[in-house]
Amino acid sequence: MPDRPGTVTVIGIAGYGLDNISPDVEDALGSAQLVIGGRRHLEAFEDWQQRRGGAHVRSVTIGSDADDACRRAAAAAGDGIPVCVLASGDPGFFGIVRALLRVVDRRHLIIVPAPSSVSLAFARIGLPWDDATVISAHGRPLADAIGAIRVSRKVAVLTSPGSPPESVGK
Repeated sequence: MPDRPGTVTVIGIAGYGLDNISPDVEDALGSAQLVIGGRRHLEAFEDWQQRRGGAHVRSVTIGSDADDACRRAAAAAGDGIPVCVLASGDPGFFGIVRALLRVVDRRHLIIVPAPSSVSLAFARIGLPWDDATVISAHGRPLADAIGAIRVSRKVAVLTSPGSPPESVGK
């Protein structure tokens, strides 16, 4: 994975930590001057960084306004600063990549996915999922998820604190 200033490297994390990352991802994180991610991703990054004795790196927490974090990534990359964005699983699957593409040219994105939560869930229950409908209720209307459940034989619904599994079940 090239270490180019002005590049935004989007790193999918499997699970909660950075213990099993590839050497390329380790290089990208080690050279990043700005790291963006959710609270738990940044905590994992700080733990990883402390274990390797790295210097403090500026970070931005992705909160309710993911577009703002993406604009910050784009601005930093535009200034030649290497940026890493941490995300769960496959960041191109209902993830941060869509928002980043609104402000970052795809030629300046390096995307390193991990398995998605959906692929892991279907693997854990021992079912193929190539025939499944996948819908997100994370930041989207819960009614859309309910509609998909009603018309599909097999559905995976990505939930969030605002649309928890209990709401889908009701």
